[in-house]
Amino acid sequence: MPALIGRDLSVAIVRGAFERARGGNGGLVLVAGEAGIGKSALVADAADAARRTGALVAGGASWDRDGAPGYWPWTQVVRALRRKAAPAEWTAATRVAGPALFALLGEPETGTLGPSGTVGPGGPTGEPDGWPADPDVSSWAASSWGGAAFSLHEAVTTVLTTQAQHRPVAVVLEDLHRADDASLRLLRFMAQHIRLERLLILGTYRDTETGPAEPLLSSLAAKAQVITLTGLDRTGVAELVTRVTGRAPEPEVAAELHRRTGGNPFYVQQLAHLPQYGGAIPSGVRAAVTERLSLLPPGVQEVLAAAAVLGHEFGARLLATTTGVRAERVERLLAHAVAARLIVPAGGDRFAFAHDLVGEVVYASLPEEDRWRRHAAVAAAHGPAGSPVHVELSPAEMARHVELAGPALDAGEVMAWLVRAARDAAARMATEEAVRHARRALELIPAQDPRTRALGLLDLGTILHHHGDATAGYEAFEEAAEVARRLGDDELLARAALVLRRLEHPTRKPPLEVSLIREAHRKLAPAGTATGLDHAVRELSIRTAALARGRRDDEALGLSLLAAHDAMLGPGTARDRLAIVGELAVLARRTGDRELDLHAARLRTWALLEQGDPRYLGAHRTFVAAAERAGLPRFRFDARWDQATVATLTGRFDLAAQYVDQALAADRPPHVDAASVCRHLRWALELRRGRLEAAEALLAGLDEGLHPYPHLVRAATVLRRGDIAAARRHLHDDAGAEGHGWYAPLRLRLQAEVAAAVRDPAECARALAVIGPFAGEWAVPGMATVEGPMAHWAALLHAALERWDEAIDGFTAAWHAADRLQARPWSIEARLRLADALLVRGHDGDAAAARAHLDHLERESAALGTVGPGEQARRLRSQSTGPSRVFRFDGTVWTLTYAGRTVRVPDAKGLHDLRVLLRRPGVEVPALRLAGVPAPGEGAKAGYRDRLTRLGEEIARALRLGDDEQAARLDQERLRLVEEIQVATERAGDAAERARKTVSNRIRAALARLDRSHPDLAHHLRASISTGRTCRYQPVSDATWQA
Repeated sequence: MPALIGRDLSVAIVRGAFERARGGNGGLVLVAGEAGIGKSALVADAADAARRTGALVAGGASWDRDGAPGYWPWTQVVRALRRKAAPAEWTAATRVAGPALFALLGEPETGTLGPSGTVGPGGPTGEPDGWPADPDVSSWAASSWGGAAFSLHEAVTTVLTTQAQHRPVAVVLEDLHRADDASLRLLRFMAQHIRLERLLILGTYRDTETGPAEPLLSSLAAKAQVITLTGLDRTGVAELVTRVTGRAPEPEVAAELHRRTGGNPFYVQQLAHLPQYGGAIPSGVRAAVTERLSLLPPGVQEVLAAAAVLGHEFGARLLATTTGVRAERVERLLAHAVAARLIVPAGGDRFAFAHDLVGEVVYASLPEEDRWRRHAAVAAAHGPAGSPVHVELSPAEMARHVELAGPALDAGEVMAWLVRAARDAAARMATEEAVRHARRALELIPAQDPRTRALGLLDLGTILHHHGDATAGYEAFEEAAEVARRLGDDELLARAALVLRRLEHPTRKPPLEVSLIREAHRKLAPAGTATGLDHAVRELSIRTAALARGRRDDEALGLSLLAAHDAMLGPGTARDRLAIVGELAVLARRTGDRELDLHAARLRTWALLEQGDPRYLGAHRTFVAAAERAGLPRFRFDARWDQATVATLTGRFDLAAQYVDQALAADRPPHVDAASVCRHLRWALELRRGRLEAAEALLAGLDEGLHPYPHLVRAATVLRRGDIAAARRHLHDDAGAEGHGWYAPLRLRLQAEVAAAVRDPAECARALAVIGPFAGEWAVPGMATVEGPMAHWAALLHAALERWDEAIDGFTAAWHAADRLQARPWSIEARLRLADALLVRGHDGDAAAARAHLDHLERESAALGTVGPGEQARRLRSQSTGPSRVFRFDGTVWTLTYAGRTVRVPDAKGLHDLRVLLRRPGVEVPALRLAGVPAPGEGAKAGYRDRLTRLGEEIARALRLGDDEQAARLDQERLRLVEEIQVATERAGDAAERARKTVSNRIRAALARLDRSHPDLAHHLRASISTGRTCRYQPVSDATWQA
């Protein structure tokens, strides 16, 4: 016999009881559970084990149908003993038991009854005195309990205990819930008299169907060891299916079987034989469930019918609403069903079917018209917020009911619920469910309502796009746009354009989106007003918002406001965006749109942060809490995104890393590319920490097709290494793309940092003119990272232009702005720059102020765990306490301090060249730049590279196509381009050579003059400065000049 599945503990308990009985410590074990749960299998396993030890096993089963005699299970047990016992043992046992045993068997007694039923020598009458000839002795025994019943009980007990003296005995009594009272009393009697015998009695009963036997079974349970069997777990279900079918089910299939059957082994085996374990309910299962239901009162059956319509799980209040029965009565009826183990509590006032099969059988028994009526009743009961139904049924559940209501509901109501269900499923990232609802809703839209169909197509296109099927999504948008054109509905066309715009990242512009925006803009916006696609979107959204307000179309208004917000993203727009966010929040509250409300809460956080408003932290916490309550995957991901960004901003780096990991581990990723977003967040974190190698490693796997601004993040990274030329190249590569306000703050700050690094006055002035107006804001590109206060980057430009007062004011403003936002890393960065500027300016008190800042910065940087600022602070502090080195020009005279000696010398061009080199120790500075000659632009070089690459690709393509003539023409063009590059290179070489001579002569002349006025300084500079086509100041030891 194969081992029982999932019953190891129960088997051990039963076998342990038998081992104790073998040793002379008998007893009663009762196995309880619902039909099919495995009671019979458990006692059969125990009986088989007992037989293998040599025990005598006898069994009987109760029967509650008409014609079953009293004591029927015991009659079967005694007859089995007679068949299985040795003749001598049986004869001895019946002699001791006495004549009452023959009354139980319904056989006349003329002597002792032999093992084969023969009659031996006995009394003359053939009947024991006082015993009836009627074989059904139960009623008589009950009425004569004081005498005959006791004799019968003692006789049966005696025959069993006598047999147990020869070898252990195991008695199995099945279905005790069906037994007559007399049989149960006999069992109770025997249980009290076998404790010192080698006798074990095993009984089974359905504790969900005890009926009239309940009192006696309860008294028996008090004297027995009771084992209550429950369903198998998922692992057990999978193992049972494998045993039955010979193949293991998939984990999700095993989980579904477990849900439908509750782990009931009988149900599992029945379903396992069906294709894919589904389909029609097997007749055996249907019969078993129907039998259990038939034992229930009519009121309980009715409430279960209503529950089966609601589904696997349901609420008591909802049942009361849909059935019209008082809530108190519904609760009493449900309690009865719980006692029958047909349903189980699910928390609060909610319940669930113990097995889905119970609900399925009940539902299948309802006539079709009754089902329609009941589903329609659920839909009709759905009321406003606060009603019993509103808080219990999701849009998906309501969609199911309205569809199953059939002709009992209007098609328009069905379609409306399907649309709501589709949007709700999309918000939960259940895209397949959303697609199904959306397609079904489209099928119900009548042909004479094309505008509604177009709106349905926009919903379907949105869902398909989120599902990853962009091609099918675009087709839905194209069909919707065509409907709008046929109707002449320009606003509908604009809506299609704006919905599609919301699906794509603003930095990506697929052709369909561009064409729809241009077309809608021509029809609705003033002519000739837009200068780019983003401006067109902004004008279009403002126009459609005005139209939506006029028509009180809240859905269209929300879409237009969101589009307007995104279109105006960029420096200097936070105040206007906050106004839009405020209107969105009011709209969300008015319509009960939780997604719109979450959008508004998140956008408010970022707008406040961009303004440098410390209230952003409260807004951030409000959004995160609301996102957690809503439980929508999209917004939970956004919450982790924002938490990672805020933690990075405030210097809680380990916590930021945890948030990134949580976002990446989301079970249902949002519509955005989660992996790309998380990579970007981690890159920003590592860069802010100063872990440059880790940041560069993240960029190594960057997918430039997915990241909206890959060249800018590369430029920001190489700038940390001081590679200005590489940063310039990346900025140039980005310049070819159409800019967008999303990442304009990052581009502005990079342009400022590069300009400050090269210290080109014209370039610095241009960068300052662009960034200066936003000095009171923060650089926040793409609502993804925070690139510091704009005041910081403006101050950096002032420092490069040697406007030290303005630089110090700017760094001070950046420091205070960072402290207001609790942005500790940016506070350290601003104060580090401030200390450097104070040291260079050199006014009275500047050095002391700088040292005070540097003392704090070392400690704060160490506490924060950043790499770099602490080391820089130590270097600056050592310079502030060492001998001063000054190389300053006041417009007329130069002040030069070195080795404790200060001189003043007149102006000379070579001194300007030296100052540039002293400000950038270790950096190669082209002689062209020192001479003021424009160098060949990086743009021209990149243009040549791009043209050569493109020509190479076109030649290869022509050769693949066999077009040798075209390949030859392109090759000639490439040769001409190479010649052009050679000429340009030669010209650049000539200019560089002239600049080398000019700068070298100027520096030599300046050093000759210093030989007379400051020999030590002249000696130091000759030893440290090299000239040529590039010039460099490379001192033997670290040296910082106030230059």
